[in-house]
Amino acid sequence: MKRYLKIILASLLLIVVLMAILFEIKDVPKVEDRNSYNIESKDLGGLQLFYGMLEQHYGGENVTHYKEDDFSYLNEQSGSLLVVVDKTIVLDSVLQSELALLAAKGNEILLIANEYEVDGYKNLSTGLGFYEHDTVFNLNWIGEDTLIYEPYLSESSLVPYSSIYHFENDTLGNFEPLLTRNDDYVLFQVGKVNDFKVYLHSAPMLFQNKSAMSGAYLQNFGETFDLFSSEKVVVHQFKNTYLRVGASKDSVLQYVLAQPPLKYAYYLTLLSGLVYVLFSSKRKQKEVPIEELSKNTSLDYVETASSLFMTQNQNAKLIKHMRRNFYYKVKSAYFLNIDDPMFEEKLARKSKYPLEEISSIIRQLKLADTHPFNDDQLMRLYSDINSFDKNRM
Repeated sequence: MKRYLKIILASLLLIVVLMAILFEIKDVPKVEDRNSYNIESKDLGGLQLFYGMLEQHYGGENVTHYKEDDFSYLNEQSGSLLVVVDKTIVLDSVLQSELALLAAKGNEILLIANEYEVDGYKNLSTGLGFYEHDTVFNLNWIGEDTLIYEPYLSESSLVPYSSIYHFENDTLGNFEPLLTRNDDYVLFQVGKVNDFKVYLHSAPMLFQNKSAMSGAYLQNFGETFDLFSSEKVVVHQFKNTYLRVGASKDSVLQYVLAQPPLKYAYYLTLLSGLVYVLFSSKRKQKEVPIEELSKNTSLDYVETASSLFMTQNQNAKLIKHMRRNFYYKVKSAYFLNIDDPMFEEKLARKSKYPLEEISSIIRQLKLADTHPFNDDQLMRLYSDINSFDKNRM
């Protein structure tokens, strides 16, 4: 067995031994403590008790429950109380318009959530604060009774206290507080959003199953629903057909970890990936040598040929090459032939280059057949041709 395999097996064995020593296995009641906000759930974070209280208060035949992504199914509803309970409530312009139509038909609206995302109302935010945790909360109904709320803390809780969301501020000043804490933080308020009246509550935990153990559940329920005159209640929950990450429901990962089959599959996938990384970390392919880039030898050839002409004092031969290249460029660019009697005038007209400069270049190129060129004359001709190449059109 290879050495690194022995190291892996020894590490896994050590982890198992440490887990057996440090962790204790206990049989505990299987009661979920996560906030499901499900009206059919008996778990601590469910709302089965809340729905039962509504049925008892209004009569079972007057309480209905729907799961939809919008409120369009309530177009014909009138004289009812719409109750929405969730972790986060997101109201875009479309949902706000639907709620406005409901309110116009005499319906009342109660929204209960920890967090709100309402288009056009960025200041309608909630928070916890750093120093706002406690084991007992004194809540005050404006002008009425005081409510002493003791949050339920399970034995498995990692912290010996709880917290309640509150509305941070309302700079628009169009909301009236109904329920506050002793430190004047608002938990329940009423006001207008998009010109329709709505009741907003920031502490759904007061209505969850776990709050039945606080001793103040019935008092809070009664004080809350005595504010409404409707005889029928519609409890709405969003289906979230189109999952909005970070919105009204827990994240996808939280949902996966909450389902045992999906959770085990997720962990198995992570473990398989780790094993693959460990066994595939050794490089299997030899290093590929870096190929040298192809070298362009054309410039080297030009430089060598030019040096030969210069050392052998053969300026006349070099000028012939320059003349051939010049006529070739002119013919390719302007379709002019040197035999044309109007060659210089046509070239000046097409290239937008001075006629006298072109005539000077042609005259120097023609002298190559009958007159020798010294270095100065060669440099001058090269400079004139180079100027023509750079400035012609």
